[in-house]
Amino acid sequence: MNIKLALATNYNLKTDIIAEEHYDKLNSVAYEPMLDMLRSLQIKSDHFPVGWTTEYLAQNYPKTVKAMADLFNCGLANLGSHTYGHAILPLIPTRDAKKQIEFEIAADKKIFGRRPIGFYPPEWAFDFSLPNLAAEFDLRWLLLHGGSILGGRGQTEKDMLVPKLIRGLNNYRCPTVFVYAHKNLIVRENIFRVLEGSLRPEEFAKFFLNKIARDADNLPEVMVILYIDMETAFFAKNDYNPNPVKRLHEALSSIYCQKNIESILVTEIVQHATDDVTPQLFTTYKPINLWISGSEKLDTLINEARHAVYAADDAVPNSHNACEAWKNLLLAEGSDPRIAVSKRRFKGIPLMGNVWYGNMQRVIEAYEYAINAKKLALAAVDER
Repeated sequence: MNIKLALATNYNLKTDIIAEEHYDKLNSVAYEPMLDMLRSLQIKSDHFPVGWTTEYLAQNYPKTVKAMADLFNCGLANLGSHTYGHAILPLIPTRDAKKQIEFEIAADKKIFGRRPIGFYPPEWAFDFSLPNLAAEFDLRWLLLHGGSILGGRGQTEKDMLVPKLIRGLNNYRCPTVFVYAHKNLIVRENIFRVLEGSLRPEEFAKFFLNKIARDADNLPEVMVILYIDMETAFFAKNDYNPNPVKRLHEALSSIYCQKNIESILVTEIVQHATDDVTPQLFTTYKPINLWISGSEKLDTLINEARHAVYAADDAVPNSHNACEAWKNLLLAEGSDPRIAVSKRRFKGIPLMGNVWYGNMQRVIEAYEYAINAKKLALAAVDER
């Protein structure tokens, strides 16, 4: 069996489990070593930075942005869209969703001098407007979670190993690939274990390749999307484990040295998508109510801001205040303040015996972003 292996990753500094005072450590422990690892291994990868994060990195960590750009420029990596504020797109109006992508593309063009070519909706949350939304912005394929198709209409693990066509509105079909991720997240959990040192790199490589062989069920060729959060190594570092990425480097080396493994970019395989598949709406490995329950007051503030921002955008669309109002609204819509208040997040993420809880500062920020969006929008109209 031949395995076409694509590595995918995202960047999101607004995650609810990292505070701003840790950004320096995060960059030095995770972002820089991960980029060094990819360059050293010469493996291909698809990167999906959130637009706000791209702007922040460019302003505060230009070395990191240059390392990303170098991978893009030499053909080892592709740039994908992940929205400006990491919003759950099925929960916001289409006008807002378009602005999430529009502002993110503007940041990419300004900082990297290129447009994204694929689309990874935050949290892999899907609805049938997304294929058409991607096409409107010339985003040629979607990246979804494998769990979104398992069992939906008789699909099995084999289906996440082959590119598919997702049907959108007006019978439009969008090429789609699926992260190799089961509903129990066993692959992701074992990547955590490698980073923290509780699973040897060679053991992970053996587990990973054996699992693909079982799930492929005698397919002669498969496409595997190995997804790794860029921030994960930050949580695994301690006095006894000063360089978590080194362990991941060893694991990936053991995988990519196999004769039947070919390192690819998603664009090299997704054009072969032929079969239609219907994902389960809104469903990845988290239920949609995680981003609804507990955020009712926030939604009230966002709706008030949204009406004001729309009015400003209609009246003075190119004004500075209207633009800043949009940015604040897009950040208020982010997923992380919402999940920070969920019971699920308070169970924590176990790494090396530690539990990292939801950062309530993200919730406060979201309230402030919504309030600021309304103020800026009203100011934009007043200045007309």
